[in-house]
Amino acid sequence: MAQTKTKLLYVYGISAASDVLEANLSFAEGIGGQAIQIKVYEDLAAVLTEVDRETFCQEQIDLHVKDPEWLKEKAFHHHESIAAVQQQFTILPMSFCTIFEQDKNLQILLMNQHDVILQKLKKLRGKQEWNVKMFCSFDRLRSFVALKNPAVKELENQMASMPKGKQFLMKKRLVHLVESELEREQAQLWFKVTKQLEPFVCDQLVRQNWKTEMTEIDEEMTANCDFLIEKEKAGEFFQKIEEIEEQMKEKGCLFHVTGPWPPYHFSKMMKATES
Repeated sequence: MAQTKTKLLYVYGISAASDVLEANLSFAEGIGGQAIQIKVYEDLAAVLTEVDRETFCQEQIDLHVKDPEWLKEKAFHHHESIAAVQQQFTILPMSFCTIFEQDKNLQILLMNQHDVILQKLKKLRGKQEWNVKMFCSFDRLRSFVALKNPAVKELENQMASMPKGKQFLMKKRLVHLVESELEREQAQLWFKVTKQLEPFVCDQLVRQNWKTEMTEIDEEMTANCDFLIEKEKAGEFFQKIEEIEEQMKEKGCLFHVTGPWPPYHFSKMMKATES
């Protein structure tokens, strides 16, 4: 009995109890060395493992997260465990190091957010999260605008029939027009992408773009978006992105697609970390 009191509950995520009936997670080792298990609370179930208070109390976690190696190892385990569970049944992933001091605290969370959890699980069932990042070379996009933009071509045609003296004066207007059309083209790029992806997408969330030094890619990131799609449409979704990339290649655009991920960004709940 004394040993049980020293344990905390590390929760990976929440699922519907009806989905976990035939699941087998007994082979999986938890973040603290104990087995990952499923604990049913009426019509909900928690995927969790017991951890030692000495290592996973809040004071110790605050110290551990300052160690890059510890953080990398444990965060990777957290993700891999959720990804493995997601292959068997739908799960609402909890944040890294979501820990409950005792079982009744977890029960309170499930009771207070019961309806919200069930709604989210229903929304996520049979779906995957994919991330799409779009990069663009603005030098190539400017060249495309200068060579193929209809408004620019029209002005150039008008200039060709003008006296040379007037052509010289119009060149400044042409430069301004190219820059103006470049800005308009930039603003429409991602909109055109999302319009083509609409038939495959259930939901999407735009995230902050990363700076070039973070991506180690010469082109600038112009969009960073998470998409929630049905599993059956994953192949079509990826194929459509390849088609879009081919279409937009001459504009200097390229795409990086990662996934499928557990639905991290579509399952946010009220934070419930404690120890």
